[in-house]
Amino acid sequence: MRGTLAAMNGPDDSSAQLDGRAARRLLERQRDVVSRTQAISFGVTKGGLAHRLRAGGPWQQILPRTYLTTTGEPSPEQREMAAALYAGEGNVVTGAAALRRLSIRGPEPTRVDVLVPPGCSRSSRDFVVIHRTRRMPETIYFKGAVPLVSPARAVL
Repeated sequence: MRGTLAAMNGPDDSSAQLDGRAARRLLERQRDVVSRTQAISFGVTKGGLAHRLRAGGPWQQILPRTYLTTTGEPSPEQREMAAALYAGEGNVVTGAAALRRLSIRGPEPTRVDVLVPPGCSRSSRDFVVIHRTRRMPETIYFKGAVPLVSPARAVL
């Protein structure tokens, strides 16, 4: 089921507050993955989030403060997007997941490695492995909305 505006609108959200077009564009660009901050910025209330995330609801929490707006198992692309959103500002996906996104063949990654600046407070969990580094890449590639290191850096 594709994440839609209907999935963004809930029983206690004022449709006047929601920016439907922007929400649809964001969900499309981010493969139906949204952060808590983004959802709230579109007018989804705490009650609206709870309603969507209830058992059997249209959304699921994929990582802390990171939601998949569809049901079912997340795709590799959705897991990578969720990892990037979870890691926060200034992060970049590396390792096997970055190579896969850059269309370089290799084994299917079971985790998403993410480089973050030293001050980042996020920690590894579930399928996300956080690597703190003072040597953040100068050049960042994007495949969709996911920030990626260069192929050479991803191999290292």
